[in-house]
Amino acid sequence: MIVSKQELTQLVKEELARTLKEAGFGLFDKGTMSMKPSQMTQEDEDLEVQRVLKDVLPPLIKAIDVAYDKIRGDKAREVFEDFLVQNINLYVKTWREEREGVE
Repeated sequence: MIVSKQELTQLVKEELARTLKEAGFGLFDKGTMSMKPSQMTQEDEDLEVQRVLKDVLPPLIKAIDVAYDKIRGDKAREVFEDFLVQNINLYVKTWREEREGVE
């Protein structure tokens, strides 16, 4: 399976958005910092994830793009993409397990 850079970027964004949302990050805007997750609407949660991802994703995506651009050949790029997706999934799994052990 060959994935374009845009598709890979979207995949990373979606996985990070889902992970951050599941992690229950609090809102950062004044006036909403005291909101508990149970008080947040779906729109509040979506906006919160967008704000967090706006800061977090650009350096990650840039690093992935730089690495991807250094690779020559369709097969090597396919291996890179598969490796990236597998490692993101493994990292998320490990990260969730560590969070559950701490909470």
